[in-house]
Amino acid sequence: LDVAGGRGELSFELALAHGIPVTVVDPRAVKLNKPQFKRLKQEKGLSGDPARQWFAEHIRHIKTTMDLAFFEVPAQREAVARASVLVGLHPDEATGAICESAVRHGKPFAVVPCCVFSDMFPERTVENRQVRTHDDICAWIKTLAPGVASAFLGFAGKNRVMFIPSGVEP
Repeated sequence: LDVAGGRGELSFELALAHGIPVTVVDPRAVKLNKPQFKRLKQEKGLSGDPARQWFAEHIRHIKTTMDLAFFEVPAQREAVARASVLVGLHPDEATGAICESAVRHGKPFAVVPCCVFSDMFPERTVENRQVRTHDDICAWIKTLAPGVASAFLGFAGKNRVMFIPSGVEP
């Protein structure tokens, strides 16, 4: 489950390069961009409508945000239950929902937090103070479950991934 997955770039890579079926949760439209069309032509011999059809068959889209209302819809709860992992690459205000949902449902997760949104989530605290910085949100995520780890990814910017590896009980 790729939460706050934007136009589906991460999902496209998981589906094309690794054959992993993915569901994107994002209120924005999910569609192929020019480089993705080019890759589908090169790697699968698909262009135009057949490329769009491949995309639709391999990348499911739930056009909403992951918030409290998300779990009121049975099909959306089922999407979380079916997911093997919850991921978010710079998911903005969905960061907490990804981590908390994964822990609640016993799923591994990987999230690369960027923005903190301290005014939206004043209840988030670490060491008896409100979460206000990137380091704070990473520390807060670590408090959600034993086994939360972190690593740095090979790109510039906010590149710390917080995760519970597969096989570790959240």
